[in-house]
Amino acid sequence: MPAKRVRSEPETAETVVAGGGGPATRLEFARRTMIVAAVGLMTYALAAAFERASDVFFTFFLSVLLALLIRGLSDGLGRLTGVGLPWSFALVVGSFALVAVGGMAILGTTVAAQVSQLSGNLPASVDTVRAGTSAKQSIAND
Repeated sequence: MPAKRVRSEPETAETVVAGGGGPATRLEFARRTMIVAAVGLMTYALAAAFERASDVFFTFFLSVLLALLIRGLSDGLGRLTGVGLPWSFALVVGSFALVAVGGMAILGTTVAAQVSQLSGNLPASVDTVRAGTSAKQSIAND
């Protein structure tokens, strides 16, 4: 017994969108393509914005970590000594400042000497790099 042929109505964009199955019309294909392109473009723009703002995010993150460190040290110092939070905070920040100033006093002369040596050697190093680059370019051109 031969199979019966069932005649169906032609599909339109409305039946495809409503889940009627079957091939999508050109209009529906174009709409879906534009949606995918818009999502891709928005993703790229968001990634580019995060890349540009990464320094700001990193600085913000480090400032929060430093604030948590100072607060934790201040709370611990306050519990150990019995002084209030403002005084323990001042002691922690003051000790950080003393350590920074002491580090600069101890290492300052060494760093200054290295900067002076670098500023003397830098022009010759730049000339050497430029000469090497132009020699490689001339070899590549031959």
